[in-house]
Amino acid sequence: MNVEIHLQVWHELKEYILGADISTAADDFITILVEHGADPVDIQKFALDDELKSALTEYLDVEEEDDDYEYGDDEEYDGDYA
Repeated sequence: MNVEIHLQVWHELKEYILGADISTAADDFITILVEHGADPVDIQKFALDDELKSALTEYLDVEEEDDDYEYGDDEEYDGDYA
């Protein structure tokens, strides 16, 4: 996946997103990129704006917490964190 192109699209479109919604949009944008195969390291390398950097940091923190969760003997991961 060419992350640079996707990040350029973000850069061009973010000016049309209302102020309070930018961080939510950035969170969703990062989640979609990663879920569709983007490498978080590539995103980090090319993401130049603060909203995306913050969203990526938050995404990686959540992923780390999910990886650290230990399931009990009667629990099983069902592929859904919601």
